[in-house]
Formats: sequence, C-alpha cells, structure tokens
Amino acid sequence: MNCIILATDTLMKEDEKHIEYIVREFQKRDHALVYLSKTPPADHGENYKKMFFNPRFTSSLSLVWIIFSPLLFIINIIRIIRLRIRYAPHALICATCSDVILFAPCARMLGIPTYILFPKPIPRLLKWLYALYAKNTHSIFPFPSLQQLTGIRQKNISIIPPCIHIKQQPLPLDSVPTHQQQRFILGTASPLNQRSGVEYIIKAIPLIQEMIPDMQLVIVGSGPEKQRILWLVAQLGLREYIKLVGSEDHRENWMKHFTVFAFCPDDSFASMEPAIEAMAAQRVVIASDIPPLRDIITPSKHGILIPPHNSEMIAQAVINLFNHPDWRETMGGLARKHAQEHFSIETVMQKYENLLV
Repeated sequence: MNCIILATDTLMKEDEKHIEYIVREFQKRDHALVYLSKTPPADHGENYKKMFFNPRFTSSLSLVWIIFSPLLFIINIIRIIRLRIRYAPHALICATCSDVILFAPCARMLGIPTYILFPKPIPRLLKWLYALYAKNTHSIFPFPSLQQLTGIRQKNISIIPPCIHIKQQPLPLDSVPTHQQQRFILGTASPLNQRSGVEYIIKAIPLIQEMIPDMQLVIVGSGPEKQRILWLVAQLGLREYIKLVGSEDHRENWMKHFTVFAFCPDDSFASMEPAIEAMAAQRVVIASDIPPLRDIITPSKHGILIPPHNSEMIAQAVINLFNHPDWRETMGGLARKHAQEHFSIETVMQKYENLLV
C-alpha cells in the first residue's frame, strides 16, 4: 500500500510524534508511506519531504485566501498529479484543516481516497468551507467524544486512538536520589499553559501534606506559564516539595518513578498521551472529568475522575490512594492492561491497516 500524509501547517507536538510513529511502523510493515511536512524532523530520511508555500487556514481571517482559490486549486492539483505519478498513492491523509481545504478537492477529482487525521475545531466562518471541501472524505478521531465537540458531521467516521511507545529507561541516578525513591511522589506531565491545570495540582499540595508531610510533586513539562508556576510554588512556600524537571521529552522515563499520576487539563483537545503513558506504566491516574478522559478512564477501575479546577478533590483522591496501597496496585494493574489492549502501537497500527489497506 502506498500512502501520502500531508501536514503543511503547524502541528501539536504530540500529533507530530504520532504521525512519525505511523510512518515508522508502516515502513516496518513494508508499506510505502511519504510524509510531506512544513517542518520535517531534523533527522528525516527519504520518506520525509518538505512542503513549501501553502496558505494557512487557522482562523476566520483566512477567508481572504478564497480570492485566490482558483489559482490555489490549479497549483495543488498539479502537485497532487505529480505525487500520483511518482508514488501512485492508494490514500491521502490530511493532518491539518489547511490540508483538507487545499488538497481534499484535488484528491477527490483524481479519485484518491482522502482521510482526515485527528480533526480539530474549525473556526466558525470556515465551517461551511471545510464542510464543502471535506465532502466524501473519511475522518479519523482519536476518541468518540471529540466528534461531537468538533461539530463535524460526516458519514464516514473511524475511531483510532493515539498510540504509545514506552521504553521505561531508568533515569540517571542523580536525577532521583535514593532517599526519594521511598517518598510518595505525585507526578504530572503537561505543557505549562493556562489550560494545563497544573496550578490546581500545586494548590492541592498543602492539603495533601496534612496527611503525607514528606510527599513530593514532580512536574514534567515547560511552556509559557513556567515563570508563573515557579512564582506560585514560591508563594506557597513549597520549593522543597515541588520539582520542575523541564521538557516533556523525558516524560516516559519519569513515569516509573511516580507513585500516583495527576493529569488535570480543562481542554478536551489537549494531548491525552500523558495519561495513557501513566496507565501503561501501571500508575493510577487522577484526571479531569472531561470527555476524552472519560473515553480513556473508567472511574474506580483505571483511575479517578474529578471536576476540573478542584484542588480539594485532587487532594482527597491522593490521600485516599496513599491510605489504600491495594487500590493503587489493583487499579494500576487494570490501567496497564487497558492501555496495552487499546493504545499499543500494534493495536493502533492494525486499525490503520484495516482502514487504509
């Protein structure tokens, strides 16, 4: 099977990583797949190509490009014809809204089946244009609830979740001192932005310390809110108990050192992979009660769901898990089994093969 993935606009880091998994795994299965990206990886091979100039359809202001739509259509149908001659694709996968608007009509005219990967909410004034150009395409959602949240109505819908690949390599010895291995470590991992919910986890720490005085919070991640988070930690006098360890690139390695994992965003379109990776590492997840996390976690079986922005309930959930190690063991085991059955690379790639081949 030959397949082309288009990502001519900026992707979320987790979506980009997911696509790279797909490319690599399809290669292992002897399928020919080409990834055309605005920003291919630095170590990209022959399967990664750079896609030059394309207008971006990321806001309602992008409607101005409609003036040039005949010219854009001619340019992009020539591009698709060239790709068809060179690669003879059986399918075209669009990873961004811009790709759908720019390339889906061209692919449809040439009879190439078109798939939309992990659709995101469409700007209000672009919805009619997107619906017109996405006609007869096939959308792939990571979770059932996201179809309703995007407001996209199509006949052809598939649910294929993000895949996980955890090496679980040990951290350097100086990263986690021996005496800390005995501490109760609450972990979280998220980009530090306004919707990550990390501040509510931090505000829960004084409440937790009433029962677990020597506990520690480890925050894996960086972002625009880092300085505000550091200020909050200082204001609460928690520098000794809260550790910020930087980039999420090391997230997978940290999971095995956490006793419990908290993941409390209020954004349903944030990456849910940290929660899935924690489950795969056999950690109980305390998570926000938002639609995608409801799709992932069965309460009291794989983890605990709490309302967003609720530090008191985060603290209560942590204390309950501290007092009941048997709960952590049972729910952690069920969480790991659930993650392996539904989110492993093997399971996810089999779904892609069933859909595309």
